[in-house]
Amino acid sequence: MVLKDRIATLEQKMSILVDMDNQIIPSPSNSIERLKLKEEMINATTQLDKRLSIMEHHVFKMLNGSKH
Repeated sequence: MVLKDRIATLEQKMSILVDMDNQIIPSPSNSIERLKLKEEMINATTQLDKRLSIMEHHVFKMLNGSKH
């Protein structure tokens, strides 16, 4: 395969993967995995936010001299 043919093949494949604004077009399986990852990240962020709120509450109590 000559270089021009290889370049043409790559450009053709790239047009399937990238839109006119150079944004990656996700495949269906990739979209599902990204959705799962997004959900996991939201859950982790929510749990960390709750833990942080509890810690802030206890620190505030300690600074104000309360035992509970």
